[in-house]
Amino acid sequence: MNQFRSFIIRRYLFSKGRLRAVHWVSLVATVAIAVIVTASVVVLSVFNGYGDILIDGSSPFDADLLIKPSKGQFVSLEEESLKEALEHDAIAWIAPFVYGEGMLTSKGTFLPAKLIGVPQGYTEQNGLKKLLYKGSLKAEGTATTLGSELYMALALPEEGDTLTLVLPHRTRKINPLLPYASLINRDLHVAGVIHSNNERY
Repeated sequence: MNQFRSFIIRRYLFSKGRLRAVHWVSLVATVAIAVIVTASVVVLSVFNGYGDILIDGSSPFDADLLIKPSKGQFVSLEEESLKEALEHDAIAWIAPFVYGEGMLTSKGTFLPAKLIGVPQGYTEQNGLKKLLYKGSLKAEGTATTLGSELYMALALPEEGDTLTLVLPHRTRKINPLLPYASLINRDLHVAGVIHSNNERY
């Protein structure tokens, strides 16, 4: 059977007949199909790689559904339309987030920091413990959890060390003569450190 197939291939691809155009068309079609199949394999491999990167780069901080205000900086949970939406059976639990930016100081080091405020019990609900590098996860009082890059940049503060968080007054204008009067200082202590592949955390 294989010999017969080889005979047919040699007979019609390499014969010296008058229909040489047929051979060229067959050759071009074969090359085109090979190129298309190769390109398809490469594209699918790239997309699979991107999928793996996205999965590895996701974090338990990232909610399945995130509600943001269309105007302003805050969402009111008292809105009737929002209340009805959050009562859907597909929603297991909800948690408010507070985002902000400030300055952290420790041992003479000043670094800008992105702040995320979460309620008690949040770390138990979303599996955040698997990102814990050291210490414990606490979301109460003055306890704070640092991202690993910020932790190393602050000269490796130990668990229980005090950090100072500097924030501007939200409703007060900055006085150029007394700029420090327009800032709020809050002492925090390091409860734990998390490590995530996501640069935001």
